[in-house]
Amino acid sequence: MNAKIDGKDFSEFLKSSIINSCQSCLTLLADHSESNPHLVVHEVRKSFKKIRALLRLIRKGHAFYREENYFFRDEARRISEIRDKEAALEALNFIYSQYDRQLYKNVFGGFQDFLDTQRKSVEGKPIHDALNEIRNNLKEKYTQIDSWPIQVNSFEDIKPNIKRTYQRGVKGLAKSLDTPSTENFHDWRKRIKYLRYQIDLLSAVWPAFLNMLEDELHNLSDLLGTDRDLFLLSRLVEANQEQFNSGDSKYLLIALLNEHRNQMQCQAILLGQKVYNLNKGSFLGLLNKSWNVHQQQNSRTLSVSDTLEN
Repeated sequence: MNAKIDGKDFSEFLKSSIINSCQSCLTLLADHSESNPHLVVHEVRKSFKKIRALLRLIRKGHAFYREENYFFRDEARRISEIRDKEAALEALNFIYSQYDRQLYKNVFGGFQDFLDTQRKSVEGKPIHDALNEIRNNLKEKYTQIDSWPIQVNSFEDIKPNIKRTYQRGVKGLAKSLDTPSTENFHDWRKRIKYLRYQIDLLSAVWPAFLNMLEDELHNLSDLLGTDRDLFLLSRLVEANQEQFNSGDSKYLLIALLNEHRNQMQCQAILLGQKVYNLNKGSFLGLLNKSWNVHQQQNSRTLSVSDTLEN
């Protein structure tokens, strides 16, 4: 992401990033009847999560933050149940893919049919009505964003907010280590995703390093996202045992889910310890220095004498 990050320029950069995310959503929502509606649901939810992360950069000092954050949170919730039904089927397909040669093709056939029926129950009118409502609400919101009074004059204006995001991620890691519960991992993942999108926006101040950090945060989020989907699937297994062709197939699936959840969580903890290795002071100092050097680089032009001949 090539951008000049400097006071007023950053204010416009942040606003345009939110506007672009909304434009992408409106394009998807306008064509949802012609495309895979579950893909639209997934992409819209991701975009709204990104917008909420960017809004958190101006959480302190901007009175409109709370109202706008709630708007995008509540719109995403309209389609959360729809997404969960698709995610459960994706999680079962993931398990199949991991044991392609060891499992009979239809070993979980009855349960898979049940999940497919559940997914289809929200297709057609339910999913299109929800997406149309989001589209109408977002259209109205989109016209207001350009007038949001975003004011960022220096790194100090966003420092308390990104500090909060990073610190809550550190606490999320500590809680997940101390008590590795589904709730703690899920809450930690939310903090990771907020930081990921914020780092992505700030990456222009040090692309080589911050793009790498954003990639690792993305990987970390994906690990915990897979764990979350496998948890949702395991809960459906327990609640719908009669959908299995045999008790053996049910216990086999539970065992596979538990094993893979353990793998996802262990990998996430190890990667999280790398990503959140710096204390908050060092992390903020790194971003602050990168911001300031970026400003200095933008204020001068590289001359021939500044380069080395190979």
